[in-house]
Amino acid sequence: MAQVCLNCGAPPNFASLLEPQPTPSLDLTHLLTSNEPPPDSEVPLIRDIISESQSRIGPLDAHIETLQAQIRSLETTLAEFVERREETVELVRQHQSIVSPARRMPAELICHILALTWEAYKDTTNGPPWYLGHICRLWRHSVLLYPNLWSSITVPSFKSSEGSHLLSSIEAQLVRSADVPLDLYWPSVQSEVDPRLLDLVFRHCRRWRSLHFHDPAQHRDRMLHWLRPVDGQLDQLQKLTLVSHSGMFVGDVFATAPNLREVILTDGVSSYSPEGIVIRWGQITHYRGTYAAPRQFNILRAAPNLVECDLGFTNVDFDPDASMIDLPNLRRLSSDYVAFLEYLTAPILDDLRLTLGGEQLVPLLPFIHRSSCTLTRLALTELIAIDVDAMSTLRELPSLTYLLLEYASDADIDAYNGLDWINAMFVSGAPSDICPDLATLVVGYTDADQLPFAFFEMVRSRFQSNRTRSSHLECLRIFDAGSLTALSDEALAQMNGLREEELDVALVEWEDGVQLKKDLL
Repeated sequence: MAQVCLNCGAPPNFASLLEPQPTPSLDLTHLLTSNEPPPDSEVPLIRDIISESQSRIGPLDAHIETLQAQIRSLETTLAEFVERREETVELVRQHQSIVSPARRMPAELICHILALTWEAYKDTTNGPPWYLGHICRLWRHSVLLYPNLWSSITVPSFKSSEGSHLLSSIEAQLVRSADVPLDLYWPSVQSEVDPRLLDLVFRHCRRWRSLHFHDPAQHRDRMLHWLRPVDGQLDQLQKLTLVSHSGMFVGDVFATAPNLREVILTDGVSSYSPEGIVIRWGQITHYRGTYAAPRQFNILRAAPNLVECDLGFTNVDFDPDASMIDLPNLRRLSSDYVAFLEYLTAPILDDLRLTLGGEQLVPLLPFIHRSSCTLTRLALTELIAIDVDAMSTLRELPSLTYLLLEYASDADIDAYNGLDWINAMFVSGAPSDICPDLATLVVGYTDADQLPFAFFEMVRSRFQSNRTRSSHLECLRIFDAGSLTALSDEALAQMNGLREEELDVALVEWEDGVQLKKDLL
C-alpha cells in the first residue's frame, strides 16, 4: 500500500495539491462579481491564473482516483470483517444454545408450562397440545409422554364428511391421556350426537373428572337423552357445567355421581339453568344457578355443605313464613337479590357480592349480626347511590379489606359524584373511621372522567395516614361502568401522583371491568 500523509491520507508528492491557491496580486473581485470586461493590462495576469489552475486539475483527478480505489479496497475488507463477525456471533449463539438451561429443563416442568396454555384453547379443536409438539424434538417427546396434557378434550359437533378426522383426533387424545382423569368440553351441545362419537367417549366415562356443556343456539329444550348410558358410571366426576341460552333437559344421570362437588348451571349473563336436572345437593360444595325463589330455597336447604354459592332469581316471590336456611360451611356468596339475606344464616361467610339494582342494603346488617360472621370482602354492584344507610352499614364492617362499589349505568351523576360518601370515607385514625383496614378499593363509575378531586384526597388519606400501621390501602382500581375508558387530565394527574407515591393504582378498561365483576366469585 502506498505511503500516505498522516494528516490527510494523501501520498507525500500530492501534499502540495492541498495547499490553497496563491492569492492574485490584483483584486479581481469586481470582475468576478460583474459582467464588466477586464482592462487590457490585466488580461495576461488572468490568463496566468487560468493556466496554473488547469495544470493542477490533472494531478487532483489522479489523486482522487487513487483515494477512491483505496476506499473500494477498504469497503471490501470491511465487508469481509462484518461477514466474519456475523459468522462468529452465530457460532457463539449456536454453542450457547447447547449449554442453555432450557436443554436441561425437566420434562415435568415443560409439560406444566404447556398445560397452562390449555385454558385459552379449551373450547377449540386446533389448540394445544397438537401444535406444541412442533417446537422441537425435546418438547414433542415431552408432549407425547405427558398424559395430563391430553386429558382436556373438546368434543365438537360435526358433519359426517368431517367426522373421521375429528374422531381420529379425539381417539388419539384418549389414548395419549392413558388413565388420567378427563375434562370434556361440548361447546355446542346437540339433542342428537353421532353414535361413533358417543361410543368413543363413553368407553372412558369412568375417567370423566369434569363435563362442560354449552348450548349457544336459541333452541328450546335441548334433550340430552343420549347421556343415559353413562348413568351409574361417573365415579370420578367432580364438576358439571350446563350453560344453555334457551333450555336443557338432562334428567337424573348425574344423581348417581358420588364425587360430584361443583355444579354450574348458568354463566350469569343471559343463560338459563336447566329445569330437568336431578342433583345430590347434599354433596355439592360449589353451586351457581338461576331459578325461581322457591326452587332456590329448596336447593339451599338440601345443600348444607356449600362453600361457594352464586344465586340468581328469576322471580322473588318469597314465602314470608319460610323457615331460615342455615349454611354452616358457606365462605363466599353472590346474589342478585338482597332481600334473600333475610332468610339466611352463614356463620363463617367472609366474601359477599350483592347486585343491588336499586335495592337498599337494609337486610345486610341484620344478616351479619344474626350469622355472627366476619366479612373481609364485599362487592356492591349496580348501586344507585351511596346514601346515609349505606355508610352506616359500611361503618359496622370494620373487618373489610376488599371493597368494590359499582354504580348502575342509570345512576344519577349528582347522587354518586356527591361528596357526602367521599367525605365519610376519609380516615384519620379515629375509632369512627369506616373500614380502616381496607387494602383494596375498586370503584366503578358511569362517567369515570368526572371523578371529583375529593375522591383522590380520600384515597390519599387511606394510603398515607395509615402507612405507619400494619394495614393500609395498597391497591386502587377504577373502571367505567359505561363504555368510557379515559379519565380527565386532572384525574389522570391525581392517579399519576398516587402512583409516584407507590400506591398500586390503575384505570381498568370497560371490558376488563366486566370480567373483573364476573371473576369476583
